[in-house]
Amino acid sequence: MDDTNTERKQETAVDVRSSHFDIRETNETQDMWLFDIARNHYVAARVCVINGMNATGVLLAHQSIEAYLKAIAHSTNNKKQVYYFANKDDPRQSDKIRIWGHDLPVLLRQVANHNPILLELVSDSDMEHFLERLTAAYDALRYAKADHSVKVNVVCEWLDRAVSSLDHAYHESLGFTDQALLFVPTPFKENFTRGNTHFPPNRVTDHFVANVFSVANLSAKLPPMEVLMEKAKREAEASASKTTSSKDQTKSNSQPDQTGR
Repeated sequence: MDDTNTERKQETAVDVRSSHFDIRETNETQDMWLFDIARNHYVAARVCVINGMNATGVLLAHQSIEAYLKAIAHSTNNKKQVYYFANKDDPRQSDKIRIWGHDLPVLLRQVANHNPILLELVSDSDMEHFLERLTAAYDALRYAKADHSVKVNVVCEWLDRAVSSLDHAYHESLGFTDQALLFVPTPFKENFTRGNTHFPPNRVTDHFVANVFSVANLSAKLPPMEVLMEKAKREAEASASKTTSSKDQTKSNSQPDQTGR
């Protein structure tokens, strides 16, 4: 067997490469991808709930908070691997951070046991109640086991509050006091920021660079987001100018000589 393939199989448990996907499992940047997933799910969840896609919004909201908690677990415990299992009585990997199930209050306490930055959130009884209700709704709706209605303003308010706290906690776990701008695509921006006191317009951006570099500029200590965005803008303008100039030159060359020759 090829040595390269052997190494690759030993490194990864998941390797899906096709015309549809290119997925390779890695633990090196797991917290970064979880953080990106958490943020993107939050944006989609809020927009869905506001626009009447209630079940989808609830599922995404739950998955957003779950991904945030797991991102924090990985980022602050990278020397002690996180272990996922289905049953809390499973005795294996007792030396690792043990995470099970989809119960958000339980998951929050599990992660907080090793991450003091979450203790304030754990002590908030109102937040615990919201996470309990969100978990119950998630369990019912993921298998379409119940009719449902969503109190939009209440759900958005508590979701915004939870995400704001978790977003700050993740940045703090990396040692950053400033938070990266949240990427919100242009068509969603007005819906997303409406009534959102935790992520108002000045904390979001529709520039694609924010999505590409939201974690990289923190973890790799790249220039601030504003610098990256300005650089991308200049490059885009230069490229557009070059394209226009090239088209003008082509058009000029194609015009007949006015002397008739």
